[in-house]
Amino acid sequence: MKKINFPNLYSFILTHLQNHDIDDHDIEASILLNYFISEKKIIKDTKLSVSNQSFLLEIIKKRALGFPIQYITEEVNFYKSKFYVNENVLIPRPETEILIEKCIEFIRQNEIKNPNIIDIGTGSGSIAISIAKEISDSRIYAVDISKDAIDVAKINANNNDVIINFVQGNLFANIDCKFDIVISNPPYIRTENIKNLQKEVLYEPVLALDGGIDGMSIISKIINKGINKISKHTPSGIFIEIDPQVLSPLEKILSALPSSLKYNITNDYSGYSRILSITT
Repeated sequence: MKKINFPNLYSFILTHLQNHDIDDHDIEASILLNYFISEKKIIKDTKLSVSNQSFLLEIIKKRALGFPIQYITEEVNFYKSKFYVNENVLIPRPETEILIEKCIEFIRQNEIKNPNIIDIGTGSGSIAISIAKEISDSRIYAVDISKDAIDVAKINANNNDVIINFVQGNLFANIDCKFDIVISNPPYIRTENIKNLQKEVLYEPVLALDGGIDGMSIISKIINKGINKISKHTPSGIFIEIDPQVLSPLEKILSALPSSLKYNITNDYSGYSRILSITT
C-alpha cells in the first residue's frame, strides 16, 4: 500500500474524487478529510497506521461509487440543525426547508396556539424536529411505516432536545384526533423513473422515493384522508412536498376539493413546483 502522509491527505482525497467525477469534489474532499481526522483522532504530523490508511481508502472508495457522503459521515445540516442519518432514512434536502418555512409561516400568521401537528413519513424526523424547535408550544406526532426510520428519528429528537410523539404506522396511523397541521415529504417519484435517478439517490430507501405509477399513490391518500383530519372551524392546513411530474394527476384531486378549502403551489429554489399547501 502506498504511504499516505498527513500533509498530502487533502490532495490525495481530492484527486480520487476528481477521477471519479464527483460533483463539488473540493468541498467533499474537505468534508471527508475532516471526518477522517475526527473519526480516527488524527493530529498534525501523525504517522498514519496501516489500519487508518485502509479506513481512509474505504470511505474514498464508497464515495467514488456514489455512496452519499451524508451516509459516510452520518450527518447532515438541515434547516437550523444537524441531523444523524443512515441508509434507513431519506437524506433531508434544501427544498424541504421551504416546506417547513411555509408551515411555520402559516402557523404564525394565523396565530395558532398549541398547534396539533402530524408529520407523515417522518424519516429522520427532520421536519417534525425543526418545527418543534420553532413552535415550542406545538404537539407533534411523527409517523413512519419503518421501525428503522423511527429509531433514527428518536435519536435526532434526543440530540435536538425536543419531545415528539413517534408512531410506527401508515399515514395517520389510526391516531384519533383532529390536526391543525398535516405535513409530509412523501415518496413522489414515478416508479418507472426510479432507475434513472442519480447514483447517490439509488442508495436511499426506495420506500421513501417510490410514489407509484403516477407518483401520487401516497400523496392522494394524504390529501383525501387529510381533509377529514384537519380542523374545520379554525385555521388549518395540509403541506406536502411534491414533484413537478405529479401536477397533472394532482390537478384532478385539487379540482375536487371542497369549496371551503383553497390551495397554492410554491416553487423551489430552481423554479420547479415543489410545495403544495391546502388550507381552510
